[in-house]
Amino acid sequence: MLARYSPSVLVFWRWLFASGFLCAAVLAEGTPIDWQTVLSPRALASFFLLATVAGVAAMAIYYTGLRRMPAHIVTFIELLYPLFAVFFNFIFWSITPSTMQLAGGFILALAIALLVMVYYKFDSSQQESSQS
Repeated sequence: MLARYSPSVLVFWRWLFASGFLCAAVLAEGTPIDWQTVLSPRALASFFLLATVAGVAAMAIYYTGLRRMPAHIVTFIELLYPLFAVFFNFIFWSITPSTMQLAGGFILALAIALLVMVYYKFDSSQQESSQS
């Protein structure tokens, strides 16, 4: 798909379908919606910021990366997304991460490091066996 469509087009359709599905799920649940709160300037500004920075920008970078790098490398980079979210919250909004978030970030970073080590060990052993 990346050969036929630009990352921005893919992000647009992904968000459109996801938004439609989520709206249908919320409406099907039957919980009353406080539209005054949902449509308040503060809520709309928060939604816009979350959608553009965390959503559209991140997905555009992801699809651009897929176009330029192998998928396995882009996937490892994408796994770092929660760590970047905590980091940006701290840098831009001075939100100090909780102990649980720090522990989760450490475990996530360790898991990613182990995945990378296992992948490259597996990849190098495969290359050695193909050369033999």
